Amino acid sequence: MKFALFPGCIIPYRISYYEISARRVLTGLGIELIDLEFGCCGSQMLESRNEDLWLAVAARNLALAESKNLDILTLCGSCTNILSRAKRLMESDENKANHVKRILKKIGIEFKNENGVMHILRLLTEGIGIGKVKKHIRKNLDLKVALQHPCQIYRPAEIMNFSKDAVKDFASSFISEVFHLDACCGETLIATDQDLCISILKQNLETCFAEDVNMIVTACGNCQMTYDVNQMGLKVKDEIIKALPSLPITQALGIAMGYGYNELGLRQNLIKM
Repeated sequence: MKFALFPGCIIPYRISYYEISARRVLTGLGIELIDLEFGCCGSQMLESRNEDLWLAVAARNLALAESKNLDILTLCGSCTNILSRAKRLMESDENKANHVKRILKKIGIEFKNENGVMHILRLLTEGIGIGKVKKHIRKNLDLKVALQHPCQIYRPAEIMNFSKDAVKDFASSFISEVFHLDACCGETLIATDQDLCISILKQNLETCFAEDVNMIVTACGNCQMTYDVNQMGLKVKDEIIKALPSLPITQALGIAMGYGYNELGLRQNLIKM
């Protein structure tokens, strides 16, 4: 299988170890990743200010992958949600779609809205399949892990059409004990209400402490930012008793597949295992 990898904005610049580990793990699973000149997904902040611009930005990314006859593979829940909703809106509203096509035509881009968007969890559970992934597992993670579900890959259900059940089965296939953290991580609030964002982080950490988990595993750039970068900020300020290591799903899976620290970028994580 071949995909156009959409790393997003946060991941390459703030938590590049997520992209490093994703490339290592997916290559090991037989996935070919193609790099294109993607821009911002469109983001909720842009959507809230200018819908036409939001759609055009999202459509440009979709069109780039479409020009290579590739589906987009995303690592971030927010990017997945933005691109998927923009795609669906332009499928259901011909006027909006035609307006966006005219905008993109001015910069020499043709957009047909024919190719898809897939989050990495969906690829692992449905595209590759849990059975095939398990054949690559060399050791189970003998830990109690809090899996932070990336809420935006599940909602709205009528568009995302993806269930947590497959993800729960997948996590349990290489992690000894999994606690499922369904509450929002709060990171998308950081631009508008930093105090609320940090309050949600603290509440989620308290839940993890109460469950006596060893680490947090994420599958979204926003989630990983809050549990590694923002949590480190709390640790430095002595606002939490202890800090929990946070790994993207690809680092956790990569460890189970037998890859080393450098291959997975583990030395770059702020909070160490």
